[in-house]
Amino acid sequence: MLIAIPVLAGCSGDVSRDKQQDPAKLKEHLVNANKIFVENEAEQIEAYQQRRRMNMQTSGTGLRYAIFPRDTNSNGNPVPGDTVELNYQVMLLDGSVCYDTKNSPVTFTLGKAEMPRGMEEAVMMMHEGDSCVIILPSHLAYGFTGDGDKIPGNAATIYYISLLRISGPG
Repeated sequence: MLIAIPVLAGCSGDVSRDKQQDPAKLKEHLVNANKIFVENEAEQIEAYQQRRRMNMQTSGTGLRYAIFPRDTNSNGNPVPGDTVELNYQVMLLDGSVCYDTKNSPVTFTLGKAEMPRGMEEAVMMMHEGDSCVIILPSHLAYGFTGDGDKIPGNAATIYYISLLRISGPG
């Protein structure tokens, strides 16, 4: 009982003495930290492209891509709601392979957030039969948390994709 009194007395300190973080300053600090992260990630992606002599375009979202058409007479691009079947390989910038669907094509519906946003963006620029290579900055891939398995948080990813089939809304 006597031990509890000093412990409780120590907990009853004046809260006003605790440092309170100004929300505006905290927000400014987080925005600046994010800008630095995005700039560093962009430099890493650019260095990766240069080392491999990859000639890629960049979309407004930051997706880097190169599409290799197979058939110029193919139907249009897939749109949200369409079901697509594709093969893909995912790698990190250090070259380690995370996933490879070469022997088991993947089918999913565009626009249902079943795949990373940047991957869906690239697939919607393709035609059936096309292949592409894309580099997703982390905000278009698995973001801050990663995928919980092989892709760590804040990781840019490289995808090699072959679009096998496009089906209307399923």
